[in-house]
Amino acid sequence: MPNNLKQGLDSLKGVLKLLDDRSPSPRCWYITLAVVAVISVFSYSEGKFEFGVRAYTLITLVMMWMPYLLKLLALMGGGIKTAAGEIKTSGLAELLPQLLGVINEYEREILQDQAPTTQALIRTLRDKAEKEIAATVEEGQSFKLACQNLATDYDALRKSQPSGLERTQAMSGIATQMRVLAKKADYQTEDLQTLYQDSSGGNRVLTLSAIQAVSSPEHFPMVLKSIGQSESAFEQHLALRVAQTMVGDIDEEAKRQLKATIEDQQSGGEGKWITKDSDRYRLSQRIVQMIGG
Repeated sequence: MPNNLKQGLDSLKGVLKLLDDRSPSPRCWYITLAVVAVISVFSYSEGKFEFGVRAYTLITLVMMWMPYLLKLLALMGGGIKTAAGEIKTSGLAELLPQLLGVINEYEREILQDQAPTTQALIRTLRDKAEKEIAATVEEGQSFKLACQNLATDYDALRKSQPSGLERTQAMSGIATQMRVLAKKADYQTEDLQTLYQDSSGGNRVLTLSAIQAVSSPEHFPMVLKSIGQSESAFEQHLALRVAQTMVGDIDEEAKRQLKATIEDQQSGGEGKWITKDSDRYRLSQRIVQMIGG
């Protein structure tokens, strides 16, 4: 199993465990702090007891809520300001799609894994992760609207952040959410064609993510266009991923077109983006090998 996949699985299991943990902190934590809080309001001085709420009483009460605060920060993201600075977390709600994206990157390798237990683990983790992502849609909101909001987020992210690994990971997380929610959005072919023809890069990525969710050969022309005429490196990479899942379902003519488009993009020169130093080159080579001939 590739190291990246193993790390992704371990991280995904950890995130899902925390998301599933609805139980409060151990009772002894609350009992101990409650006793300390009660004792702290009493003091003995000059032969008599005095009653009063002191600073450490308030600190003790705050500590009782700390586990809930930390879990809230872990789930939603945020920061706590301290004298030493601000403790920040991006939030598990944001991290989960990125981890699921790592799993999807190695889907073909997973299918080739000879260990049934590994395959079963992947399916279980993926199902749980997708349910958590789907649950983020507010009650009464349509899944199509949620997908459209993600397309807007994608465009805003590309404009506001410089290119690099951090932005790519964030865009991958958005695309993963799109794929999960698109399964429930019931997109028709006409819907996807309209989205794809829009000038928005986010809508093109949404279209590819929706196609990835259903993997129907009738959508292949849009995938092929995003490989040969992509508007961004991320779009081309996603299109290659989708094409990889479709190789076994498209006819021989479509395979010929796919191979020719990939080889053209590998040829170098203006507008040829699949260079040998990119992940897209290695991915495209695997697709060519799958096609054969």
